[in-house]
Amino acid sequence: MPSSSDWTPEMASLRIERGPLTLRERAPALPPANLGARLGGHVVDLVLFYATVLRVFLLATALEQQVAPWLVWPLIAVVPALNLALGVMRGQSIGKLIAGTRVVTERDERAPLWRLLLRYPARVLGLLDTAFIFADSRRTLHDRLSGTRVVAASASGHVYSAH
Repeated sequence: MPSSSDWTPEMASLRIERGPLTLRERAPALPPANLGARLGGHVVDLVLFYATVLRVFLLATALEQQVAPWLVWPLIAVVPALNLALGVMRGQSIGKLIAGTRVVTERDERAPLWRLLLRYPARVLGLLDTAFIFADSRRTLHDRLSGTRVVAASASGHVYSAH
């Protein structure tokens, strides 16, 4: 039996099965969301965010005034805040809700708040982050950094059921 000093990070994805003490790699049971759903949800989220930003600045222009930053940032933060609230409650953003996808951990469990928060910083990389969607795993850079995956919501319903 290996001692605790023999532990490696790769062992984190292993579990002990019933029967003889054998270690098997735990593969995710849920397939990744398809490319169309991933891109569709992402585009909806981007459009909603930038439409909100545009509305705030058009409002400022229409008023022919400089709008105070303390007023602008809360208005711009409405869509990300709503997406984060939906993420905590359902594992979905507005775009994911429309596309029929949801966020789960690499072990197909409900993603906790801290993992959802880790998804945001990598998004500033824009197209580089989005380009990772085209990999076989359909995992973007922000998915990889936060230890999450996006799966079809219908396939992952059991993750959010009350126990």
